[in-house]
Amino acid sequence: MNRALRSILSRSMRKTLRERLTAEELEQVIQQTWRIDDELAQNLPQEPNLGARLVVRAAALTASVYRALLTAGLEAEEARELTSQVTWPIYEKIGKPRWKLSRLFAKHPLKRVKLTMGWSMRFPYSAPGYDMRFVEAGEDVIAFDVHRCPAASYFAAQGLSELCVSSWCNLDYPLAEQWGVVLDRSQTLAGGASYCNFRFRPHESQSAGR
Repeated sequence: MNRALRSILSRSMRKTLRERLTAEELEQVIQQTWRIDDELAQNLPQEPNLGARLVVRAAALTASVYRALLTAGLEAEEARELTSQVTWPIYEKIGKPRWKLSRLFAKHPLKRVKLTMGWSMRFPYSAPGYDMRFVEAGEDVIAFDVHRCPAASYFAAQGLSELCVSSWCNLDYPLAEQWGVVLDRSQTLAGGASYCNFRFRPHESQSAGR
């Protein structure tokens, strides 16, 4: 698992950072990322199930990229933005198989969102590592709340909640756009709230057909 995650991350870093860093600087940042990650990996929290452990492992890698960029002399804001750009291709790919599969069972994007998120709540976002619950929020809305997120907890313990928001939480918005829906969310665990409130809605031009 560790080798696979690093391989994916390395490709994303080379593709994303090559316009910002020289070839030598890029290789130094990659190697520094692995050194930091080796240290972080020794003290990962003992999550209760595999999905949560995988998420925390990915969170540690994200933190390692960010800290390696800081070590290279980048300001915190730029380092967070670049880390977000590195994370996006990986984040996008993770949910793609489920999203494609959902087309076999539903046509409307909102129905596909419910299927995709339902499957995701079985793995990797399953209890007890995660506490995610579908809730009622009105007609033509797919809604769920997240009361526990291992990634948010990990980043908070590292003093990196702002990084969590920019490089994980905020990626939910472009993902929703790719799914053909709109995400409304007024609060997140990483932002200091007691839970995240996800509300997926159709675009105005769509008929939900539920």
